[in-house]
Amino acid sequence: RGMAILAGFSMYPPPVIYSLSPLSGPVGSTLVITGNNFSSDPSANIVYIGGIKAIVSAATGNQLSVIVPAGTTQMPVSVTVNGHTGYSASTFMTSFTAPCNFSNYTFAKAENFDISHTTHASATADLNNDGRPDLISATSFGVIVSKNVSTTLRSQFEVGPLMRPFTSNSIIPSLQIADLNGDGRLDIAITDNIGGKVSVFKNLSTGSDISFAERVDFNAGVNPQSLVAEDLDMDGKIDLAFLNRQSSKDSISILRNTSINGYINFAEKQSTFTFQPVVMVINDMNADGKRDLVVLQNSSALGNFRIHQNTSVPGIISFGTAQGFPPGVLGASINMKVADIDNDGRADVVVAFDLGFQPEGGVTIFRNTGSSTALSFTEHRITVLDKIGAIELDDIDGDGKIDLFANCGFYSTLTLFKNRSIPGSIDLLNVGTIPSTSWLNFRLTDINTDGKPDVIYPVGSLGNIAVTLNTLNVKGGWAGRDTTICASQQLLLGSPASIGTGTPSGHQFAWSSQPAGFSSALGNPPVTPAATTSYFVRVTDPFGCVMYDTIKVTIGGPLPGGPGIPLNQFGCTGDSIQINNPPVAGYSYTWTSSSSGYTSNLANPAIPILSGYRYY
Repeated sequence: RGMAILAGFSMYPPPVIYSLSPLSGPVGSTLVITGNNFSSDPSANIVYIGGIKAIVSAATGNQLSVIVPAGTTQMPVSVTVNGHTGYSASTFMTSFTAPCNFSNYTFAKAENFDISHTTHASATADLNNDGRPDLISATSFGVIVSKNVSTTLRSQFEVGPLMRPFTSNSIIPSLQIADLNGDGRLDIAITDNIGGKVSVFKNLSTGSDISFAERVDFNAGVNPQSLVAEDLDMDGKIDLAFLNRQSSKDSISILRNTSINGYINFAEKQSTFTFQPVVMVINDMNADGKRDLVVLQNSSALGNFRIHQNTSVPGIISFGTAQGFPPGVLGASINMKVADIDNDGRADVVVAFDLGFQPEGGVTIFRNTGSSTALSFTEHRITVLDKIGAIELDDIDGDGKIDLFANCGFYSTLTLFKNRSIPGSIDLLNVGTIPSTSWLNFRLTDINTDGKPDVIYPVGSLGNIAVTLNTLNVKGGWAGRDTTICASQQLLLGSPASIGTGTPSGHQFAWSSQPAGFSSALGNPPVTPAATTSYFVRVTDPFGCVMYDTIKVTIGGPLPGGPGIPLNQFGCTGDSIQINNPPVAGYSYTWTSSSSGYTSNLANPAIPILSGYRYY
């Protein structure tokens, strides 16, 4: 195998990934990718791990050494060489050392930002290769890209303009992010179920700026939904597949990628029959190296999900007769994910279902017990007292096991399940809930690039997006962040996520201080220190694991002024802040206050801090 030459053309075989070693590792560690058709020039191999571009440190034709980046999510690894892409069968997970398991108090209080449109579907990926996962939101009016400019301690996004792919408003848009033309940049594909098309935005980003070409439309038939992106015929180009939901004429449609020389193009769609589909995902279900279609459906008579085994060869996409599994789930199927839950090397199927009477639903995990020649599954059911909508999977506590989050709509919460499975045995523990307002849409991704998955979700229909950061191992995660307060001011210590709940359920607290004199067994004890004090907390979780944290509370006056007018500075009543605004010749200055009593004609006056006053 090697490069083939035809007059005017050079044709390269696509890269093939055989294995990843290890399957999990911390940020900055080395991942070894073994396969074929790589370039011996490290810079000629484009590697993405979980939507983030990675640095290739060494390369041969059959092995790459890659530095694990921050910001990744639980996804297959991709290698692109000469415009062709290959994917790993297994996923890579970022690991980190956590002294104790995660809980519902692992996550900080949500921070919101506004995109002005209701999100129906979303994805995260690094669109400008700056190492941070950006947010892509599909709305009824188009696509909005929010550039991630977060820091380790705080989430922050710059919201871009609306990119409109629809001639009319799409009711149920779905989207995928993938490198569709092999140029090393991630493009956007979105369905328009009203207009009957798939629209593609080619990524033109350079430097830190994010930009896209005008959309290109492809015919998608009636009511296209549940878009997925994968190289189905192993020709090194990412194909698109989606469901056409139209009553008795339900079908699966494929757009085979025929892109060349950077131009994105697809062949005419080809379709195959399916029945009452809900959602579709792609994974290799029988370990034959080909990605199969897994379709969740609402007909238990034919099985709760059907697997269309991939029989494609390069240039020809085809599937065998669909097999239904199994007819035993109670309730309507709502959502589905596929991942190796018990780390036995086989992809399991995770289905969310609704029992039909509020508020009760659940999750069923179908453990893959099949082989390369025969598919089979065993059932493991989890029932929760709520209606489940979306489900997401990722390793929340860095132990190399994929944990489960289920979005529960009746009580507007995310229910968290800790994965304690071992190969051959499924074991998920419900560790609590955190608030959420979006029933069908949320994502787990490392927003602040600290190596840990965070939660991002739309806030109802308000157009707001909420981010709640994973605080495992973060100083202040249990005690609260160091802060400055005024004399006689009261402060609640402890995790902001648990403020107002008293002592977090199942946790024990032991507080002390320096200078000595303070003790408490509350999760969020109130304090009114008379002098600068450090507070120490010992937390014992429900499993007997012990964690320690500290917070320093400073009794202070004003912060030092910086150049210009100091914005959002801290000071106590009775203090003053010096405005460091150098006077400009020929200009006059007049300062007044919102309440009468203060005036100044200086360019840089010392402004007294008075309760409720604003200065102009």
